[in-house]
Amino acid sequence: MSLHPVEHKILEQLDAAKILELGAGRGYIACELSQIFDYVVGVEPETKVVFSDESQKHYSETENFDIVAAYGEGLPFDNSTFDCVISHWSLHHYTYPYAVFAESYRVLKNNGYLYLADGVDIPQKQMTPKQRNHFLFHEIAVSVDRIDGKNHFPLYRQKDFIKIVENTGFKIKNIEIITDENPDDIEYEQDYIKSYCDILQKLADKMIKSGKSSIVERLNELKKSIENTGIRISPFVIVLGQK
Repeated sequence: MSLHPVEHKILEQLDAAKILELGAGRGYIACELSQIFDYVVGVEPETKVVFSDESQKHYSETENFDIVAAYGEGLPFDNSTFDCVISHWSLHHYTYPYAVFAESYRVLKNNGYLYLADGVDIPQKQMTPKQRNHFLFHEIAVSVDRIDGKNHFPLYRQKDFIKIVENTGFKIKNIEIITDENPDDIEYEQDYIKSYCDILQKLADKMIKSGKSSIVERLNELKKSIENTGIRISPFVIVLGQK
């Protein structure tokens, strides 16, 4: 999903030129970042993700964005290389988040920024129906991925974000929870619905073949809810830290 307008406002105000994006994945925000900053390097540990057709389409649309196969726990860059490190919706995939952000601190220049955004664990009653679908999608994706032995973890609470960032050396400049739906996502509503429903169908087929049909009913129920209601990014935390 695209960057939220609140995120654009924060990122566009940063005095930063050379950027590192952690967990660049399929390149969903690569193009947006390359339009904001002079030069962006993305790291992604799963090469099969980077070389998928979907990823290559996204990365081909960028102008000043390079992708590197690497793990956040051991970044292949010299000390004091970047002006800002961005972790956008990837924290919940880190097995060792403290190691990732300690490495982020190392490769940042003095006074460089850490921009962290990720879904937050708050009561579902504070979410819109579309946001709740995204929150539930994450929960069920974690369950399926953990069955497969993949690194995928439940969302953190706000106090956990503070602990991780401060304990890896950063000073927190700003922290806020964004609960408003992204108005820019209206344009992509049908694409989102199709994309998430396709993923849920593939997960259901996989679980049936694996003999783990107990989770299939949950997958199908969520798929139906997304088809009927839609899906928007769930509430998330933004943390701006500085070295």
